[in-house]
Amino acid sequence: MMPSSGQILKLGSLGLEGQIAEGEYEGAQSDRPEWEGRAALSFQLDPAKGVAPAQIALAGFHASRTSIVTNASVQSTLGSALCAEAAYSSLCNLGFTNSSKEYGGQLVLQLPTRWFTLVGSVSRGGDERFYFGGQINSYVTDFGGLATGTIFGPFVTTDGGPMAAAGNAYIGTNSSGQVVVAPQRPVRSFQTMASLGLPLSRWFNADPKGHNAGWQLFFTVAKDQVVDRDLNNPNFVNPTGGTGTLPMSMGKMGLLTLYYKLNTWCQFGFEQSVFASRIADHADAYVIKGVASNEWQDHRTEFGPIFTF
Repeated sequence: MMPSSGQILKLGSLGLEGQIAEGEYEGAQSDRPEWEGRAALSFQLDPAKGVAPAQIALAGFHASRTSIVTNASVQSTLGSALCAEAAYSSLCNLGFTNSSKEYGGQLVLQLPTRWFTLVGSVSRGGDERFYFGGQINSYVTDFGGLATGTIFGPFVTTDGGPMAAAGNAYIGTNSSGQVVVAPQRPVRSFQTMASLGLPLSRWFNADPKGHNAGWQLFFTVAKDQVVDRDLNNPNFVNPTGGTGTLPMSMGKMGLLTLYYKLNTWCQFGFEQSVFASRIADHADAYVIKGVASNEWQDHRTEFGPIFTF
């Protein structure tokens, strides 16, 4: 499929529309497709009637994103004096591109039995837009290895998003004295999820054809965490131009969901949930009810019908 970067760091004044447009633009500019794959092993763990097969699955994807800096942008930023030097002439004449990878891998375990269903998942990757991983942090520019005082930028990119005027492309001089494009790297992250489903009607021996045959209770917890080395690396510059700490570090979720299946076409659901977001550990970034906190929480109660055709 077509790749697309996360780009939550580039929301800017255009909001979500700008984020989506710029992420898709950079995906198309990579000039290559996103590769996805999934392999699953299914087997009947519990032979009881009506119990679905168990499953162990591996899934993954790999893609790239690219930003383009035109020669006019380079000339405007460097000026005629630097462009006249041999070390910068190629960049001034041709411009340059900058890319980073997008990738992810996941292991899923699903174990249905007549008494409970357990689902677990662990995954790890970088710039995981379509999988909502890494808090949708996308990429950073790495200044490590570039000599202080030799870094130029940011250069205007052709992405067209809200931060395109500032850009996030830089050049600098490495330890060998060569002028190079500062590398861009995906923000790495890992995710975990566990869900326990309890068939209440089966527990209490409800009549399979009666009105109490469709009660189910689910407990779900999940966590999405940016890798600490990427979160606080002083050599990393995020797309908003800041260094060090990224805007989003961790998200947590807890759900309690109760379902009642009325018939084949309709069931009702009640869900109590809490979602928590954290910018950085040990940093009080929020004030909640007058108290400083490093975590913002959203508590929700939902109820409604679900129709299946």
